[in-house]
Amino acid sequence: MRLTIGAGAGTGEGEGAGTGEGEGAGDFGAGDEGPVPQAATNNINANAAAPPTRRPARRSHDRSTILELLAPFSHRAGFDLTVNGSVHRVDADPQTPLLWVIRDHVGLTGTKFSCGIGQCGACTVHIDGRAIRSCSVPASTAIGKPILTIEGVSPDGSHPIQMAWKEFDAPQCGYCQSGMIMAALALLHDRPQPTDADIDSRVTNACRCGTYQRVRQAIHLAADLMRK
Repeated sequence: MRLTIGAGAGTGEGEGAGTGEGEGAGDFGAGDEGPVPQAATNNINANAAAPPTRRPARRSHDRSTILELLAPFSHRAGFDLTVNGSVHRVDADPQTPLLWVIRDHVGLTGTKFSCGIGQCGACTVHIDGRAIRSCSVPASTAIGKPILTIEGVSPDGSHPIQMAWKEFDAPQCGYCQSGMIMAALALLHDRPQPTDADIDSRVTNACRCGTYQRVRQAIHLAADLMRK
């Protein structure tokens, strides 16, 4: 590195003008070379020796490796459900709504889909004896517990509650009635002689055909038949 003072600086006559005689003239007179600072030399050498920066190569994975990496995050696994007294092996995500496991994996379609938010009651089944709206609970809720659907009430429609439904022509279109029967059956198990208030508070299923009065009559008749 060369440091040179510009022309005209060293003819002079003033102090330190570059003749070597003034204060501060030091070793850096006109045309003199000064020492290169060590730090600068180190930086130059380091930069010269450093390899060019390169983006790291991407790892390539085959399909089996990718599946292995994703395995800890996968929740899909087989599990058993006991539906209407029979054990069914289900290959589905345990978080799938129970309604869709019953319909699509077990193959029982008497349980109906309507609102999808657990409000209308068309999807009602029993889990461990309790009426549950199956569209709003994961299948994992029912693992290890008995599930009863409308198909399990009676294979031929001869259960007293089904006979009472027929007696009073409770269904119109019938779409909501499987859930209505399941809700009423749970009530009758808890209260063998329900009052109208009991029915109104426990059987809250929506019926677009509006057969609520006939449903109430059918429940009272079913209660009488089940006591005999």
